[in-house]
Amino acid sequence: MIRFLPPEVRAKIAAGEVIERPASVVKELIENSLDAGAAQIHIEIEGGGLRSIKVRDDGCGIPPEEVELAFERFATSKISSYSDLEKITTLGFRGEALPSIAAVSELQMLTRIREEDYGIYILIREGKIERKEKRGAPPGTVVVVRDLFRNVPARLKFLKSPRAEGEHILRVVENYALAAPQVKFSLSFDGRLVFQSPGTGRLQDVAARIYRVEAVRKMIWVEEAGEKAFVRGLLSSPDLSRSNRRGYSFFVNGRWIQSRALSASVEEAYRGILPSGKYPVFAIHIFVPPQDVDVNVHPSKREVKLRFEEEVSEFLKDVIRRSLLRQGFHPLQEEEIRAVVSPLFIPSSPPPALPPLRILGQIQRSYIIAEGPDGIYFIDQHAAHERILFEKLRAQILRRGRGSLLLMEPKLFELPPFAKGALEFKEIELRECLAEFGFVIEDFGEGTWLIRAIPSILKGRDPSSLLLEILELWREGERERFKEQMAALLACRGAIRAGQVLSREEMEELLEELSRTSLPQICPHGRPVLIRYSFSSLEREFRR
Repeated sequence: MIRFLPPEVRAKIAAGEVIERPASVVKELIENSLDAGAAQIHIEIEGGGLRSIKVRDDGCGIPPEEVELAFERFATSKISSYSDLEKITTLGFRGEALPSIAAVSELQMLTRIREEDYGIYILIREGKIERKEKRGAPPGTVVVVRDLFRNVPARLKFLKSPRAEGEHILRVVENYALAAPQVKFSLSFDGRLVFQSPGTGRLQDVAARIYRVEAVRKMIWVEEAGEKAFVRGLLSSPDLSRSNRRGYSFFVNGRWIQSRALSASVEEAYRGILPSGKYPVFAIHIFVPPQDVDVNVHPSKREVKLRFEEEVSEFLKDVIRRSLLRQGFHPLQEEEIRAVVSPLFIPSSPPPALPPLRILGQIQRSYIIAEGPDGIYFIDQHAAHERILFEKLRAQILRRGRGSLLLMEPKLFELPPFAKGALEFKEIELRECLAEFGFVIEDFGEGTWLIRAIPSILKGRDPSSLLLEILELWREGERERFKEQMAALLACRGAIRAGQVLSREEMEELLEELSRTSLPQICPHGRPVLIRYSFSSLEREFRR
């Protein structure tokens, strides 16, 4: 028997298309704030967003006579005719999200336009208005969403822990901070500030809060206009890569989106420059005429359809490839990139051994030149030492040893404000991993930790920035590879640096240790340790 569904059931079904989890609410409310011209957006989360979500902005607000209308389905200020759908310039529209949010929660709103002396407060439970009154308020809008999905228990079953839901929210806020660097964002979890963007308008300044200042200094700025699109943004150099695609951030006309076609273009641009299984980190803005993009192909507007998708994708690939080549990053030969980080606890098949080498010298204080029986070798001293240290750490873990260096004076390490709450050392599994590698840390309270010992390979190094990187690795969630990734990170930070002058004895010792490793040709991050020029190649060059 076919029948009409009751209005409240239809509302919940419609809400389910747009509101999948607490992060969906945050995304929709942030987009409304940006469309309202906000310069500051503050987000406060309790209980991973299930208990409470509060988004406050200083935007234009909603006129008193339109507040109720904002909660009616297909009521919007962002389009007025069908033709407007073909050239949307705001972050809406797909029916608008406020009615969907209100259908599955208790929603309170306080909003005021600058022309009025008072604001309007409205309380809605399960889609029904229960209270509406005048109240004093600063210009802008505050939306509080409580008890999300309490009337949709089936949806609650599919949500994860408050911590995991908080990670999704943090990712949303970080990406919208990258999308709108001119806006100052702040995010707090259960009263603790976990992220804050500066609102300077510079993409680099926001990226520094997300990827770390040291990483952003190595990133490549791209900016180029093409026939169908204008592209600008930040690209990672090959030594800043991840084992997943979570570092991908695409923005089309200021909208954070996901795109298989654009992702494939970026990966093609990095092909041969990054080893297999490694992915870049980037924040790329693409601008196209509004009529050339359809933002209504996905209920939650995560995906868009570009009218000239093939041309834009090809242009993006070319821009990135040219930028990488200009920075000196060239594709490696197939035999040089075939190996990535070998699994920490799974022995690999023996690679070709390193031949006897006679040291000729050092160039640019970074590369060792040596003669072998089959050609001239150029050895990257930093990458070589990385491989050596990585295998020492691997052996240490396998024999359950602890190569700790006790600090004469314990060092205080305070998590930066944007990391508190989202990144912590309190998980037992993480603490145990840190101890295995030689870290001894104690909780000093309020996001501050006391470092009593560090891995011996870090002697003379500041462990603070490294600990933050370790926390970010943990946050990415690949538990099965965490020890391997942490070993590679420690090896990188403890290794000899490029620019360091080495004595002949130090170079000989380095090559001797390298020859005893299981994979001397490749560093733990997949980059080549050495490059060989055969004597036959030299003879051809000299036409002999």
